Amino acid sequence: MGNLPAGADKDPLAPWNQKSKLCRYCDEQEIKDVLWSQFALEPFEDDEIEELVEQHLSEYPLCKDCAKEEYYDYDEED
Repeated sequence: MGNLPAGADKDPLAPWNQKSKLCRYCDEQEIKDVLWSQFALEPFEDDEIEELVEQHLSEYPLCKDCAKEEYYDYDEED
């Protein structure tokens, strides 16, 4: 048990929970390019590669701003 408040280990905005610096929305094209080049080396069809890329892309974390919009219904006026 650490010194973090209850539930802090699941907070997407907490900096200690960020394993990657890339955001699945802000850096989508960069992530797709890297994943596509990795999967292109395997004997997959193009539609299979696209499905794998989308599956892996959904596992990437969100940046702080995207997490605010997605999880907390953040609005600039709030």
